[in-house]
Amino acid sequence: MRFQSHNGHLPSPAIEILCYLQEHPEAKDTLEGIMVWWLPERAMKYGLPQVRASLALLVGCGYLKKRTLADGHVLYRLNESRPPHEAASRN
Repeated sequence: MRFQSHNGHLPSPAIEILCYLQEHPEAKDTLEGIMVWWLPERAMKYGLPQVRASLALLVGCGYLKKRTLADGHVLYRLNESRPPHEAASRN
């Protein structure tokens, strides 16, 4: 399955996040939770900055929504109006 952003191919962490959300569309979590639960085997390979940048890209492309909680934590979740399978069908 291939995913693209508006400027080309998405980085590996972004693709894995979208794949996870295809299987778990109700999932929502913080950056740290995504590192632990959504990308546990690859989180160390990618590193926090690369996952953070991938999340920002996915939000910018409209695939994810983010919400800042009262305590300052940011939750990321699937944007139901632009599900991840749309990215794959654009290829």
